[in-house]
Amino acid sequence: MTLEEVSHVTDTKLAVNTTLSRGFCASFVGLELFNGCVLTSACGFGETETEAREALALRVSDERAVTGGLSGPRQNYYLPTVTA
Repeated sequence: MTLEEVSHVTDTKLAVNTTLSRGFCASFVGLELFNGCVLTSACGFGETETEAREALALRVSDERAVTGGLSGPRQNYYLPTVTA
């Protein structure tokens, strides 16, 4: 599964932005990952957009995710191995 497919399936937006100290940051707007019983954001940093996307793909691969975690309606997903 690609990052774009994750974005489509979860109905979230894939965003890649610049940062002041780490180059680029890739993330899904509105998608959070389960870390035990706590929800955490998923982001990937890199010196280039491609590196940031690859780091995000590695971060979300084989993880449980949720949309609407705080605002609802909540939808749970299991993400398989993801590629940039």
